[in-house]
Amino acid sequence: MLDEMKGFYGLIEGTVSSKTTKGFTLKITAVKSWRDSKAKAPETVRGKQLFITFGKQGPGQAVNPVQRDFILKRVKTGQNLGIAVHDNGDAGLSLLALSRSQHGLELWERKKNWPYNPVISWDEKEETIFCENGSLRVRPSHFGIIWFDIYSPADARWYFSKNNLDLTVMVGKKWNNTELDTIIPRVEVLAEGGEEARLRYNYIFPNGARFYVDVSMRKGEPEVFFRVHAKPGAKEIEGFQWNISNGQSEAVARLEFGEEKVLVRDLPLPFPGARVEVQKVLWYRNLKDVVFRFSGDETREPDPNNPWWMGRVLGLKQEATWGSPMRAGDWFALEARDQPWQPHWKVPKTIPWIEGLWFIRKPFLEGDSLTYRINNYQDFLKVGSTKDME
Repeated sequence: MLDEMKGFYGLIEGTVSSKTTKGFTLKITAVKSWRDSKAKAPETVRGKQLFITFGKQGPGQAVNPVQRDFILKRVKTGQNLGIAVHDNGDAGLSLLALSRSQHGLELWERKKNWPYNPVISWDEKEETIFCENGSLRVRPSHFGIIWFDIYSPADARWYFSKNNLDLTVMVGKKWNNTELDTIIPRVEVLAEGGEEARLRYNYIFPNGARFYVDVSMRKGEPEVFFRVHAKPGAKEIEGFQWNISNGQSEAVARLEFGEEKVLVRDLPLPFPGARVEVQKVLWYRNLKDVVFRFSGDETREPDPNNPWWMGRVLGLKQEATWGSPMRAGDWFALEARDQPWQPHWKVPKTIPWIEGLWFIRKPFLEGDSLTYRINNYQDFLKVGSTKDME
């Protein structure tokens, strides 16, 4: 590989010169580095020939069949092609992921085959990789937030940003947060093709924390699984927090875990704290049951005070399961709000909701996991169809 592309992570465009069962050659016409790229002078490869290999699905595994089939069956020599690639650390560049259109899943084909195998795709705007399976879509973003989108067959549409996940990590008594520090993961595709997709989110924080989160989704399942691992040789992680946020997008009115039941209507108003501060937080320790069920009240129409992308509240019956028992130093907390962070959202103070669920490991637990799931998704299937899938 050319020295100019060492550490590269981003998009390249070019003309296909040749292709084999191992990869293909592009004559480069354009290069765009993503934020996590370490290449020093990638723009200098314009006009040069680069060989791109198909990504391997783990050590010793076969090349990614989805990528290989796309190039061998649908791409022709002489064709202009834009593709996401990365330095594979093995003296070459590998294809990172296909775009949604390159998967060839047009609307009619998605309807015919729904629910479909998980689709991993790159997004140029966010400079990262998405994964969807027809029920749930998981989208890292340049805000440092991992968004969850839900498909509603009843409405024949995707509802964007119904909830999200961000991560907080402590090193040397200093906490950093993916959202507040706008940290997006460098995403690797571990496995694609078949009924399960696996990705790896690699994180580097300003406080020196280095870790990765393995993510998996299965065909048609409204569920995503996360497991976190510290990077060998990195600074010791003293604390770690999974933060599931709901906001107005899927306003949570009730939460149940173990013997506890929290109903927002029973919380005294107004909550303390200003609009941009944490308002009301309830803390819990020594919980034996680490399955948390939470839901909101469905609405017919979206709140006109909210941005367009929030849509209406679907009344999702959501579940978050912490993968290991709570230890002596661990905490769970819920954050309740009656005002949004954004001052221009004129939501009445009399409509409170549970904004966030905080799962805190202190100290850090290697291999800790969290599963997020929609428990009432079958109800959506009974009343809807895939007639007009977006």
